[in-house]
Amino acid sequence: MVVEAAGGFEQLLAAGHERSRAFIRTRRRAEGLTDDRRAVGRLRDVTDLFSSYVQAGEQVLLSRPADR
Repeated sequence: MVVEAAGGFEQLLAAGHERSRAFIRTRRRAEGLTDDRRAVGRLRDVTDLFSSYVQAGEQVLLSRPADR
């Protein structure tokens, strides 16, 4: 995978968020593939971590001046 920052910080962060959202969707689907409560808990912990990353990044994007 090649990531280019030609569009600037906002585009780079937005692309990272989209990849993270895809990862989150995959992990949520994986929860249904096991009956092991510990495994589900670990999946949710990592999913929550990535969800927090995306939410924090969205706040950064929203707080930046539009003219950048």
